[in-house]
Amino acid sequence: MSLVIGAYLYEQHPDEDEGFLSQIRSRVVNRELFNELGYKMELEKWMQEVSVNKVEFEDSSSMIGNTFEALVGAIFLDKGYEASKKFFEKTVLVYHLNINDIQSSDSNYKSKLLEWGQKNVKKVVFNMTDVERKGNKLEFAVEVKVDGELFGTGKASKKKKAEQHAAKEAIEKLGI
Repeated sequence: MSLVIGAYLYEQHPDEDEGFLSQIRSRVVNRELFNELGYKMELEKWMQEVSVNKVEFEDSSSMIGNTFEALVGAIFLDKGYEASKKFFEKTVLVYHLNINDIQSSDSNYKSKLLEWGQKNVKKVVFNMTDVERKGNKLEFAVEVKVDGELFGTGKASKKKKAEQHAAKEAIEKLGI
């Protein structure tokens, strides 16, 4: 996926620098977007039809995103790069993904906060403060400090999401 998307972005934006292209690619090549694409393509219905056992899907599950990624990987392995590129451009881009929306959105709050810290010579530190078991899942608690002062906290079932929540809170408090 990363190769196909990287090549597509380079073709669409030949004058942009590597940093811009990498940032946009990282917004596309991520589990949350793969989950969203899988649901838009109704892969859960297909999985229910072909599965011997009933498949339970949770909102936080990565199963649909994993299925989407496996589908693209299978196309690549079976038919090669050109076929996977064609699938991406003719199916995913046309019906399920708006690259312009992705370009204009920036939901990587942690990256945004760290960049702000570098530009403003501020020390930004993320610390995991707690891990709690809730049933068969873990919940991570994270805090973010700027120059030693607490500016945000976050909780989520994944450490990265908890960091994003904490960073978003800090960005809002700092007015970034």
